[in-house]
Amino acid sequence: MRIGSIIEIGPAEAVSRPSDRAIADIAENGIYRPSRHLEQARFEGRVPGGNSEGFVDAHVRRLEALRRAGIVKRIDVDQWRIPEDFAERASTYDAGRNTRANVRILSAARLESQIGADGATWLDRRLLSGDASDLAPSGFGREVRDALARRRQHHIEQGDAVSQPNGGTAYRRNLLAGLREREIARVGAEMAANESLPFRPGRRWRDRQRQVHRLRAALIRQVRHRREGARVHAGPMAARHRSPAWTRVIGVVQAGSVSWQLGRQRGLEM
Repeated sequence: MRIGSIIEIGPAEAVSRPSDRAIADIAENGIYRPSRHLEQARFEGRVPGGNSEGFVDAHVRRLEALRRAGIVKRIDVDQWRIPEDFAERASTYDAGRNTRANVRILSAARLESQIGADGATWLDRRLLSGDASDLAPSGFGREVRDALARRRQHHIEQGDAVSQPNGGTAYRRNLLAGLREREIARVGAEMAANESLPFRPGRRWRDRQRQVHRLRAALIRQVRHRREGARVHAGPMAARHRSPAWTRVIGVVQAGSVSWQLGRQRGLEM
């Protein structure tokens, strides 16, 4: 995140624990038996460190915590009553105790910079969804509504949209994909001009990565191939991979998407 980024803040996600799923799988007719769990753990022999007793005891301690929360009931030392929705209730219980918020980046670009952008933006996705019910009538919600109206007018002036008699707006087909490719073409041409190298998108290449350029809706990996230059639209995998300069990278562009191999890998290539 950076100053000006648009983010969404919500409660922590409810995720079930592996131990809860294991308890639910082993339970029979709503009854979990630690002794049966221990037999299975010893038979399978896949417990880390080989400590089957400690492994099952950890599950029992989890049940003790959930018993205090009223989710399960202890019948005796070897029987626990498990509800049908045990895993869901247990994950909801954990989420309620988690004080951390879940933060998701909606757009790294400032709101004002998206209005006249040539690439695909968060505002464009909002325009195409047509749903503004979650926007407040004041504050930042009002700023977003104003920005959406200006972005809509920008598309009309650029020929990417037309106003309809009923007051609606019809957008060009595959608008987001077209905007992404438009921005990539512009940035790629600028990069090529700055380094006196040709811009060659959409081809099969294999060489060393030089730089990564972050756009509004994509990444461009700059690759120097012998005496030529290649700039290729990178997908989500490349966005997650923070590689140093001159990392070995293989990219294949096909049908508008890119598959990536990062770093040295063994095996056949085609």
